[in-house]
Amino acid sequence: DNSINLRMILEVAKAVDIPVNFFSDFKDTATCRMMLENGVYRIIIEELALIDPDGTRKLIADYTPSRIMFNIFARNRIVDFASYGSRMTDVEFGLYLKGLGASRLVYTDYSWLDYTQEFCADTLIDLAERTKMRITLAGGVMNSQQLWRVNELNRYGIDSVIISKPLYENNFPCQKIWRLVEAQSEFGNH
Repeated sequence: DNSINLRMILEVAKAVDIPVNFFSDFKDTATCRMMLENGVYRIIIEELALIDPDGTRKLIADYTPSRIMFNIFARNRIVDFASYGSRMTDVEFGLYLKGLGASRLVYTDYSWLDYTQEFCADTLIDLAERTKMRITLAGGVMNSQQLWRVNELNRYGIDSVIISKPLYENNFPCQKIWRLVEAQSEFGNH
């Protein structure tokens, strides 16, 4: 039940002292507004921009571009919205979103999602330069060396990253140190 999931997300947003970002397959702007009014700091939307461009434009105007971000899932730089009969390049979709008032994209290529293939810097740089938008990379970063490579792209507007599975796998040196300290602390307290 989607309403149960939304309630749980709102409970988490109210319980933690950090800004909560929420990505969902939003079907209407009313749900977006409800989330933003009840504790979620930022939402990440995708197809809603095609379904309701006027409503999306109003969301951005009412809540600012920093609270409304847009997701681009591409395959070889093509974004395919088969259920809406729409297909365009990542740059075309980015420019469309910019025309609605967007200023930031969350970008991933399907080939980066399984974390066996590193992100393509050239793709990200081209998208950032052609759309003049800020980019958050999702996927394709599996270790600290790759994270440093993303940091080198900051001058192009690629300034943040979403990492999931590699965090759970402790692929970053700081995590290993943290786990060792936790283990020693727990051991010393018993």
